[in-house]
Amino acid sequence: MNTATDDSMTATLQLLGCWRLAVSGRAVAVPRRDQRVIAAIALLDPRPRRQLAEILWPDGSRDHAQANLRVNLSDIRRHYPGILADSDPLSLAPGVGVDVASLRLLPSIIDGETECSRLREWLEFARRAELLPGWYETWLDLEQERVRQLRLSALEILGRTLLKYGDADGALSAATIALDAEPWRESSYELQMRAHILAGNRALALRVYESARSMLLRELDVEPAPILSGLAQELRYHGSV
Repeated sequence: MNTATDDSMTATLQLLGCWRLAVSGRAVAVPRRDQRVIAAIALLDPRPRRQLAEILWPDGSRDHAQANLRVNLSDIRRHYPGILADSDPLSLAPGVGVDVASLRLLPSIIDGETECSRLREWLEFARRAELLPGWYETWLDLEQERVRQLRLSALEILGRTLLKYGDADGALSAATIALDAEPWRESSYELQMRAHILAGNRALALRVYESARSMLLRELDVEPAPILSGLAQELRYHGSV
Protein backbone atom coordinates (compact mmCIF):
# COMPACT_ATOMS: atom_id res chain seq x y z
CA MET A 1 0.00 0.00 0.00
CA ASN A 2 1.37 3.38 -0.98
CA THR A 3 0.16 5.92 1.59
CA ALA A 4 1.11 9.43 0.55
CA THR A 5 1.28 12.22 3.09
CA ASP A 6 1.07 15.45 1.12
CA ASP A 7 0.13 18.88 2.46
CA SER A 8 -3.58 17.95 2.63
CA MET A 9 -2.94 14.87 4.79
CA THR A 10 -1.91 14.48 8.40
CA ALA A 11 -0.02 11.61 9.98
CA THR A 12 -0.03 10.66 13.65
CA LEU A 13 2.14 8.07 15.35
CA GLN A 14 0.88 6.45 18.54
CA LEU A 15 3.50 4.80 20.74
CA LEU A 16 1.65 4.96 24.07
CA GLY A 17 -0.45 1.90 24.81
CA CYS A 18 0.29 0.38 21.41
CA TRP A 19 2.00 1.09 18.09
CA ARG A 20 -0.31 2.72 15.54
CA LEU A 21 0.24 4.89 12.49
CA ALA A 22 -2.71 6.81 11.11
CA VAL A 23 -2.82 8.93 7.96
CA SER A 24 -5.75 11.33 7.67
CA GLY A 25 -7.40 9.45 10.52
CA ARG A 26 -7.10 6.02 8.92
CA ALA A 27 -4.92 3.32 10.47
CA VAL A 28 -2.11 2.06 8.24
CA ALA A 29 -0.79 -1.51 8.47
CA VAL A 30 2.97 -1.49 9.03
CA PRO A 31 5.09 -4.65 9.48
CA ARG A 32 6.93 -5.00 12.79
CA ARG A 33 10.38 -4.67 11.17
CA ASP A 34 9.42 -1.19 9.94
CA GLN A 35 7.57 -0.31 13.15
CA ARG A 36 10.74 -0.63 15.23
CA VAL A 37 12.72 1.61 12.86
CA ILE A 38 10.03 4.30 12.84
CA ALA A 39 9.70 4.05 16.65
CA ALA A 40 13.45 4.39 17.16
CA ILE A 41 13.63 7.43 14.89
CA ALA A 42 10.69 9.00 16.75
CA LEU A 43 12.04 8.34 20.25
CA LEU A 44 15.80 8.72 20.00
CA ASP A 45 17.64 11.96 19.41
CA PRO A 46 18.44 12.47 15.71
CA ARG A 47 21.53 10.45 14.91
CA PRO A 48 23.46 9.29 11.84
CA ARG A 49 22.24 6.19 10.01
CA ARG A 50 25.34 4.22 10.93
CA GLN A 51 24.75 4.80 14.64
CA LEU A 52 21.03 4.00 14.44
CA ALA A 53 21.80 0.76 12.60
CA GLU A 54 24.19 -0.34 15.34
CA ILE A 55 21.58 0.46 18.01
CA LEU A 56 18.84 -1.54 16.30
CA TRP A 57 21.03 -4.52 15.33
CA PRO A 58 23.74 -4.67 18.01
CA ASP A 59 24.54 -8.38 17.69
CA GLY A 60 25.59 -8.60 14.05
CA SER A 61 28.36 -7.00 12.06
CA ARG A 62 28.32 -3.30 11.26
CA ASP A 63 27.86 -4.02 7.55
CA HIS A 64 24.92 -6.32 8.25
CA ALA A 65 23.27 -3.73 10.51
CA GLN A 66 23.64 -0.98 7.92
CA ALA A 67 22.27 -3.26 5.19
CA ASN A 68 19.21 -4.04 7.34
CA LEU A 69 18.57 -0.35 7.94
CA ARG A 70 18.89 0.47 4.23
CA VAL A 71 16.26 -2.15 3.39
CA ASN A 72 13.88 -0.90 6.09
CA LEU A 73 14.29 2.75 5.11
CA SER A 74 13.66 1.89 1.48
CA ASP A 75 10.46 0.04 2.43
CA ILE A 76 9.25 2.90 4.64
CA ARG A 77 9.92 5.57 2.03
CA ARG A 78 8.27 3.50 -0.70
CA HIS A 79 5.14 2.45 1.19
CA TYR A 80 4.71 5.42 3.56
CA PRO A 81 6.15 8.48 1.79
CA GLY A 82 6.19 11.63 3.87
CA ILE A 83 6.68 9.85 7.22
CA LEU A 84 10.45 10.35 7.30
CA ALA A 85 12.32 13.57 6.65
CA ASP A 86 14.81 13.45 3.81
CA SER A 87 17.79 14.02 6.07
CA ASP A 88 20.72 12.49 7.85
CA PRO A 89 20.64 12.38 10.89
CA LEU A 90 17.33 10.59 10.49
CA SER A 91 14.13 12.12 11.84
CA LEU A 92 10.40 12.03 11.27
CA ALA A 93 8.92 14.55 8.86
CA PRO A 94 7.93 17.81 10.60
CA GLY A 95 4.20 17.22 10.09
CA VAL A 96 4.08 13.83 11.82
CA GLY A 97 2.51 14.08 15.28
CA VAL A 98 3.72 11.73 18.03
CA ASP A 99 1.67 11.15 21.19
CA VAL A 100 4.79 10.98 23.39
CA ALA A 101 5.24 14.70 22.68
CA SER A 102 1.79 15.35 24.20
CA LEU A 103 2.83 13.51 27.35
CA ARG A 104 5.97 15.65 27.63
CA LEU A 105 3.85 18.81 27.28
CA LEU A 106 1.08 17.62 29.59
CA PRO A 107 2.17 19.59 32.71
CA SER A 108 1.95 22.89 30.83
CA ILE A 109 -1.31 21.82 29.15
CA ILE A 110 -2.85 20.96 32.53
CA ASP A 111 -1.77 24.33 33.90
CA GLY A 112 -4.02 26.03 31.36
CA GLU A 113 -7.07 23.79 31.87
CA THR A 114 -9.94 25.00 34.04
CA GLU A 115 -12.63 22.43 33.20
CA CYS A 116 -12.77 19.13 35.07
CA SER A 117 -14.17 17.38 31.99
CA ARG A 118 -11.04 18.24 30.00
CA LEU A 119 -8.83 17.21 32.91
CA ARG A 120 -10.66 13.88 33.04
CA GLU A 121 -9.92 13.40 29.32
CA TRP A 122 -6.22 13.97 29.98
CA LEU A 123 -6.47 11.52 32.88
CA GLU A 124 -7.70 8.85 30.46
CA PHE A 125 -4.78 9.70 28.17
CA ALA A 126 -2.32 9.31 31.06
CA ARG A 127 -3.98 6.06 32.15
CA ARG A 128 -2.87 4.29 28.95
CA ALA A 129 0.41 6.16 28.51
CA GLU A 130 2.81 3.22 28.73
CA LEU A 131 5.46 3.23 26.05
CA LEU A 132 5.15 0.26 23.69
CA PRO A 133 4.09 -2.32 26.31
CA GLY A 134 5.20 -5.81 25.36
CA TRP A 135 8.24 -4.56 23.44
CA TYR A 136 11.50 -5.86 24.90
CA GLU A 137 14.52 -4.28 23.25
CA THR A 138 17.70 -3.00 24.85
CA TRP A 139 17.59 0.35 23.06
CA LEU A 140 14.03 0.91 24.31
CA ASP A 141 14.61 0.28 28.04
CA LEU A 142 15.79 3.80 28.89
CA GLU A 143 13.04 5.43 26.82
CA GLN A 144 10.38 3.32 28.56
CA GLU A 145 11.70 4.39 31.97
CA ARG A 146 11.74 8.05 30.92
CA VAL A 147 8.14 7.83 29.75
CA ARG A 148 7.17 5.97 32.93
CA GLN A 149 8.50 8.83 35.05
CA LEU A 150 6.80 11.42 32.82
CA ARG A 151 3.54 9.52 33.18
CA LEU A 152 3.78 9.30 36.98
CA SER A 153 4.57 12.99 37.25
CA ALA A 154 1.68 13.88 34.92
CA LEU A 155 -0.74 11.72 36.92
CA GLU A 156 0.18 13.49 40.15
CA ILE A 157 -0.11 16.94 38.56
CA LEU A 158 -3.51 15.94 37.19
CA GLY A 159 -4.55 14.62 40.60
CA ARG A 160 -3.52 17.79 42.41
CA THR A 161 -5.29 19.94 39.82
CA LEU A 162 -8.48 17.88 40.05
CA LEU A 163 -8.24 18.18 43.83
CA LYS A 164 -8.00 21.96 43.49
CA TYR A 165 -11.22 21.98 41.47
CA GLY A 166 -13.02 19.75 43.98
CA ASP A 167 -13.00 16.51 41.96
CA ALA A 168 -12.11 14.00 44.68
CA ASP A 169 -12.97 10.95 42.56
CA GLY A 170 -10.75 12.11 39.70
CA ALA A 171 -7.87 12.85 42.06
CA LEU A 172 -8.27 9.44 43.69
CA SER A 173 -8.20 7.75 40.27
CA ALA A 174 -5.00 9.58 39.34
CA ALA A 175 -3.31 8.55 42.59
CA THR A 176 -4.45 4.94 42.27
CA ILE A 177 -3.16 4.62 38.70
CA ALA A 178 0.21 6.03 39.80
CA LEU A 179 0.43 3.64 42.75
CA ASP A 180 -0.43 0.67 40.55
CA ALA A 181 2.64 1.57 38.50
CA GLU A 182 4.91 2.41 41.45
CA PRO A 183 3.68 1.16 44.86
CA TRP A 184 6.42 2.98 46.83
CA ARG A 185 5.54 6.47 45.59
CA GLU A 186 4.82 8.41 48.77
CA SER A 187 3.67 11.55 46.95
CA SER A 188 0.89 9.47 45.38
CA TYR A 189 -0.15 8.16 48.80
CA GLU A 190 -0.40 11.76 49.97
CA LEU A 191 -2.62 12.57 46.98
CA GLN A 192 -4.77 9.54 47.74
CA MET A 193 -5.16 10.63 51.37
CA ARG A 194 -6.10 14.20 50.41
CA ALA A 195 -8.67 12.92 47.91
CA HIS A 196 -10.35 10.88 50.66
CA ILE A 197 -10.24 13.89 52.99
CA LEU A 198 -11.89 16.09 50.35
CA ALA A 199 -14.64 13.48 49.97
CA GLY A 200 -15.17 13.50 53.74
CA ASN A 201 -13.71 10.04 54.25
CA ARG A 202 -11.16 10.72 56.98
CA ALA A 203 -11.11 7.10 58.15
CA LEU A 204 -10.23 5.96 54.63
CA ALA A 205 -7.43 8.53 54.51
CA LEU A 206 -5.98 7.09 57.73
CA ARG A 207 -6.38 3.60 56.35
CA VAL A 208 -4.32 4.63 53.30
CA TYR A 209 -1.61 5.90 55.63
CA GLU A 210 -1.51 2.70 57.69
CA SER A 211 -1.41 0.57 54.55
CA ALA A 212 1.42 2.69 53.11
CA ARG A 213 3.36 2.56 56.38
CA SER A 214 3.04 -1.23 56.63
CA MET A 215 4.18 -1.70 53.04
CA LEU A 216 7.15 0.68 53.35
CA LEU A 217 8.33 -0.96 56.57
CA ARG A 218 7.90 -4.46 55.17
CA GLU A 219 9.43 -3.87 51.74
CA LEU A 220 11.99 -1.11 52.35
CA ASP A 221 12.39 -0.95 56.14
CA VAL A 222 11.65 2.79 56.18
CA GLU A 223 9.04 4.95 57.88
CA PRO A 224 6.76 7.12 55.71
CA ALA A 225 7.94 10.59 54.79
CA PRO A 226 7.16 13.36 57.32
CA ILE A 227 4.49 14.84 55.06
CA LEU A 228 2.52 11.57 55.25
CA SER A 229 2.96 11.01 58.97
CA GLY A 230 2.17 14.68 59.64
CA LEU A 231 -1.03 14.44 57.60
CA ALA A 232 -2.08 11.33 59.53
CA GLN A 233 -1.31 13.03 62.84
CA GLU A 234 -3.42 16.05 61.92
CA LEU A 235 -6.33 13.74 61.13
CA ARG A 236 -6.00 11.79 64.38
CA TYR A 237 -5.69 14.77 66.71
CA HIS A 238 -7.63 17.51 64.95
CA GLY A 239 -10.00 15.62 62.67
CA SER A 240 -9.19 17.85 59.69
CA VAL A 241 -6.26 19.30 57.75
